Amino acid sequence: MDSLLSQHRGLLSPAEEGEYVNLLVAAREEPADEEGNAPALPLRLAILHLKLQLLVRDSSEEVNSFTIGGQSLWFSPALRANLRNAIDALEAASEQTVSFHGITLPIADAKAALTAIELYAAKCSNVTEQHKANIEELGSIADVNRYDITVGYPAKLVF
Repeated sequence: MDSLLSQHRGLLSPAEEGEYVNLLVAAREEPADEEGNAPALPLRLAILHLKLQLLVRDSSEEVNSFTIGGQSLWFSPALRANLRNAIDALEAASEQTVSFHGITLPIADAKAALTAIELYAAKCSNVTEQHKANIEELGSIADVNRYDITVGYPAKLVF
């Protein structure tokens, strides 16, 4: 099986993952041409492979990270919600600061940072979804090879 897929199972939908594996197996069964060159990969396999590369990138520190106090971090949606609840509880108790990951911030700054992280995550998600739609519309292997999955993402946050 393709090493990218085996390392990142579950990023593609189950149907796409099955299609990917079936196309890969079929492509490997094709005989070489008269010059001994491996057969060209089908367009659909190239599209699925590019989509998988996009999803790997989308779930990596290339997209999912911000810097605060010199530390590179990422908070999952669940952790962001938990932090928001903790900050709200501290604020309700008239606390002035909140500490997490060894960083202490005023409550207002922590709330602003979490809001900025949520907006950044939403913008990144929108870019990834647009890339997925664009990839599905590619009409040739050359188009797939030219497509840049890195463009359009917002600048990473630095606090």
